[in-house]
Amino acid sequence: MKCVFCAVCAADWEEIQNKIRLWRYEQVDDRDVWDREADLNSLTAAERLWRRDPASALPQLAELAEGGSVWSMTLLGWTYNSGTGVAADEVAAERWYRRAVQGGCQRALLSLCSILARRHDWPAVEEICSIRTAEFWAPAMYYLALAKLHRPTTPARREDARVLLERAAAQGDLGSEHGLAVACVRGWFGWHRIPGGVLRLVAVARKLIALAPQRAPAAAPPARAVATATVPAVSAIATR
Repeated sequence: MKCVFCAVCAADWEEIQNKIRLWRYEQVDDRDVWDREADLNSLTAAERLWRRDPASALPQLAELAEGGSVWSMTLLGWTYNSGTGVAADEVAAERWYRRAVQGGCQRALLSLCSILARRHDWPAVEEICSIRTAEFWAPAMYYLALAKLHRPTTPARREDARVLLERAAAQGDLGSEHGLAVACVRGWFGWHRIPGGVLRLVAVARKLIALAPQRAPAAAPPARAVATATVPAVSAIATR
């Protein structure tokens, strides 16, 4: 029988990561955002057109977004970020996602964090996640922990990151649980936490292995699916 660590290495890690990302998107406040929309009839019509012909729906979505429709902002961000029906435009995607985040959309926050993390803009990640972290929302705590573990790191920032990862892991975020275990084993949070980190790593490895054989559903547009851009895991962070 292979040891649990070898089994993790042999598993389809990318698929496991996708499962973890899907879990985070399942925690978003889509229903609340939708219920706050002022003109649901116009938004519903625009979204139906967008699903058939994204490019043709952009003017309608832009008009609704300029009128304050947070869900339209999120759809526009997804469209430009994924390049669905239009040329991919990260600048435009980020602009719309930021506006949606200001409007209180958690889905937009996760997608924006993915963009910022890809280019290692950790100060921006820390800024936008700090507000949501105050609500003890696991995905925001995970991203804020990532930001704190990147340079410049100090003992105080690492301790903040440890607490954030523990809280997110307690809510069921396997990525946070795995990152916490790896960081403990590497001694990032003090040598006295290494033994407990080993036990934690064994436990979370078994959970990750259980995810590997299951195939995650394909990504689809917002409200029914998720952007699956790869973001760095805690275990990938350099210790310097």
